[in-house]
Amino acid sequence: ANLIGKKTSDSPIHIEINEETSEVTVTINLVIKFGVFIPTVVEDIQKKVTASIKNMTGQIVASVNVRIHNVVKVEDIVEEEVEEEA
Repeated sequence: ANLIGKKTSDSPIHIEINEETSEVTVTINLVIKFGVFIPTVVEDIQKKVTASIKNMTGQIVASVNVRIHNVVKVEDIVEEEVEEEA
């Protein structure tokens, strides 16, 4: 099957559409906050992305793959925001 899309490892969201079946495969690279329950977050993202694509395009979603790229502490996020504002 020929797939539309080019893999880029630095892109947070990658979408492939199978030309033969028109099924959509989405891969999301995610940075998540330390302390959250990852399975619940991932399941919620998968459901919302699947529903949004289906509602907006009518296409069948083959899969929504969520990859945890990094886990960060809240303090690290706050420090980065303060540095960016300066």
